Amino acid sequence: MASKFLPKRILVVDDNTIAADLTAELLEMHGYAVTVAYGGYEALAKAVELIPNIVLLDLGMPVLDGYSVMSALRNLPTLRDTSFIAYTAFSDLETRARVRASGFHAYLAKPARLEMLIDCIEGRLHESQCVPHRNSAQSTNRSLSVFTALFAGFAKYIRPS
Repeated sequence: MASKFLPKRILVVDDNTIAADLTAELLEMHGYAVTVAYGGYEALAKAVELIPNIVLLDLGMPVLDGYSVMSALRNLPTLRDTSFIAYTAFSDLETRARVRASGFHAYLAKPARLEMLIDCIEGRLHESQCVPHRNSAQSTNRSLSVFTALFAGFAKYIRPS
């Protein structure tokens, strides 16, 4: 287990490069050490090298989906203390049931508010369920401002020419 004084390591796995990079930027701004993988096979390699505290894992990826990545990683002895969070746009009851049955520690539907994401990560780092969303207007406004500024930076990549 990592020292409580070192930044917690998070592996963000998503085939949507803009979403992965934006999520990583936001988490880094909150003090986490973040590594990004843009697909399942890349996630397997990076997880073995990084030994993350948390894996934030998209489910609907081509070639090797999030369920397959989770299945492979959770069987590695070096990752026995790693928490896996399904972070997906699929929010139907069938997906939620499959996430639970697959052994994920938590589930978040995209797009999640930043506070919900941070609370879920902190909850998993402290070995509890995702903690409830904080209702702090100041925290929400600060986070929305950060998100807006970051999204504006990424928007130039997704606007048509």
